[in-house]
Amino acid sequence: MLRLGIVGTESSHCAEFLTFLRSPEGASAAQLAAVWPGAGEPVEGADIVGRPEELPGRVNAVALFARDAREHLELAAPLLSAGLRVFIDKPLAASVADAERLLELAARHGGAVTSFSALRWAPEVLAWSREVARARREGTLLEVGAAGGANPSDPHAGAWFYGVHPVDMLASAVGESLLTGEATLTHQPGLVESHWSVDGTELGLRLEANQAAPFRVWWAARDGSRKETVVPVGAGYFTTAAERILAFLSGNPSVGPEECLAVVARTQELVATLRPWPET
Repeated sequence: MLRLGIVGTESSHCAEFLTFLRSPEGASAAQLAAVWPGAGEPVEGADIVGRPEELPGRVNAVALFARDAREHLELAAPLLSAGLRVFIDKPLAASVADAERLLELAARHGGAVTSFSALRWAPEVLAWSREVARARREGTLLEVGAAGGANPSDPHAGAWFYGVHPVDMLASAVGESLLTGEATLTHQPGLVESHWSVDGTELGLRLEANQAAPFRVWWAARDGSRKETVVPVGAGYFTTAAERILAFLSGNPSVGPEECLAVVARTQELVATLRPWPET
């Protein structure tokens, strides 16, 4: 059975993942062996360690839920250097340089690392991604994009904390094409948009400096038809993500290194440009 470690217990995502681990499906696949709580609380039934470096040797894989992506490299480096499989809750990192270092450590030491937004696995996003894939095969896809909101003043690395969601949703439909081509960014206070073209299809991202802005995905066909879908963030939205996390930590493939890096790179373009709405 998989012996699992957790780094950082302060987030709601960690709480939901722990609930999943206690379910029949989770409990039959993994045992929570050790935890470094960080800014969160200890977890009953698991050994508590004083720092993440103490996890190798106690666990086979680690889920990292620390909220501030600026800390992810420091927290994950000793785990990846020990050859562990590590899931890092979104975003992978708060810079391309940190993301590249994480991926390099995993490759060098025989470990593995992945990261994704839970919204990637939302039913609405999965259905939209299938529609986009079908339109691409048929040669009818004209445009595809995603949008959402983020707070540039969020204490957890600013707009990175929520800004990665629309980028990761778009990546779920276009994969590594996310980083193909140079994007044109347009911006004004409170809003930034990014547009680029891949094989005749226009790709777009829109990020508002408003954490309450709804997450949306859309696609348009060459015949002029267009479909837009709101992606809700409600109760139970993390359940499928928890299943995918455990599957990866158990040895199954997940979002690959190139796609993870592309998500960080496109997110970095957006958050570096986004400014708060002007005060009224």
